[in-house]
Amino acid sequence: MSWIPEVPAVTESETALETAPRTAVSAEPPAGGPTRTRLRARPRRGPSAGWPVLRAVAVGDRDGVWSQPPTPVSSVVRYADEGEWTTPDGDLRGLARLYAALVGVSASAALYLAAWVIQRPIRGRGAGRPRLGATPPPALADLLIDAIRGSWCPPAATVRLAAGRAYAVLVVLPVSAALYLAAAVVQRPGRLIALVLLLLVIRFF
Repeated sequence: MSWIPEVPAVTESETALETAPRTAVSAEPPAGGPTRTRLRARPRRGPSAGWPVLRAVAVGDRDGVWSQPPTPVSSVVRYADEGEWTTPDGDLRGLARLYAALVGVSASAALYLAAWVIQRPIRGRGAGRPRLGATPPPALADLLIDAIRGSWCPPAATVRLAAGRAYAVLVVLPVSAALYLAAAVVQRPGRLIALVLLLLVIRFF
């Protein structure tokens, strides 16, 4: 009795299969045949993925109400004189010029001057006096940047710097936004009429 296992005999067909050259399998789909769509995993967006967009809006690289200064007073007169919303000469043009002279310019100048008074403590000496004609007030993003930089305050005055930043966030930004919005409404008679109609609808309906 032998404990040596018997080795099965190898046939010629099996030997031919082992010694035959292997054909490389191409990953390319056959011509004219069906194609398969590869599914690629989408890269995960980290917690800082939206920071470039947020920074672009905050520092004024992206156009918007936050990053763009309000309309200067001179544009109110130019819109009444040269706006393409009516004919060059006519009753509507005359009424628009009268409205701009009596309401648009004076109201915008008063609102911008009030905003300058509120913004003055965090803008420092470099802000200078307001020029309400061709130069518009600063954008809200610029006000926030001025508050963060603290150029209006000595570096050693940490308490004053913290108080100024709190004043900018709690007072300057919201009040300036409200004043800018009010100026944008009174600069165009159509906006003012729409606001009055909206208030009437809310009041009576």
